[in-house]
Amino acid sequence: MKVTILGCYGGQLPGKRMTSFLIGDSLLVDAGGATAGLDMSGQNAITDILVSHNHMDHIKDIPFLADNVIGMKPEPVNVVSTESIVTELKNHVMNNSIWPDFTMIPSKDEPVLGYRIEKPETRFEIGDVSVELVEVNHPVPTYAMFLTQGGKTLLYSADTGPTDRVWERARDYDNLAAVILETSFPNRLAELSLISGHLSPCHLPDELGKLGRDDIPVYLYHFKPAFEDDLNQEVAELGKGNLRPLVQGETLEL
Repeated sequence: MKVTILGCYGGQLPGKRMTSFLIGDSLLVDAGGATAGLDMSGQNAITDILVSHNHMDHIKDIPFLADNVIGMKPEPVNVVSTESIVTELKNHVMNNSIWPDFTMIPSKDEPVLGYRIEKPETRFEIGDVSVELVEVNHPVPTYAMFLTQGGKTLLYSADTGPTDRVWERARDYDNLAAVILETSFPNRLAELSLISGHLSPCHLPDELGKLGRDDIPVYLYHFKPAFEDDLNQEVAELGKGNLRPLVQGETLEL
């Protein structure tokens, strides 16, 4: 499995893009930094966008990608998520008020976007990637994703505070190859992390302890850019050899 880190921040500053990962060449996992991270050829290659939740830093570029690829793709780009998330996107984002409804443009029969609804904790396929969505602890409905390809599974936590069910499911995946785990605010703002459904470095030992193993690489994402230096230092102080922040633009080969 090839995972390209288009954006890995929990906020946006020059040179720092928000959450978006590319699986292979055609599957986006969240879309906070997709149009800034991909040229037109890369955007035209996208066939599906998996959405973990509807906070702006994870969906921002769905409307812009639709606008960019109009007239260039023979099939619609599928936006894939649970019923509640798809409904929110329809009603509050691409609703012909905030942004055009690209499921009707250029026409109902040949749209730029389509919606695909899937149920949590039920495996489904997107091309050669098998997916399972598991709800995590965030202020809005939010789903971690188990992504399996070529016999290896990646767990992407999405945005979450301390949570349990996803780690229970992770222990069932004997082929778990890596975890992408959120960490947002430094330790001095740990209470803010909990209130807002996020994690700080001080929460990571307990959270990762729920996995029950320390032989799997754990990559951290969603650093708030203003606190990046503090977060890097506090993660290093944990002394965990399998734990490191993601780097925007890097590619993971699992």
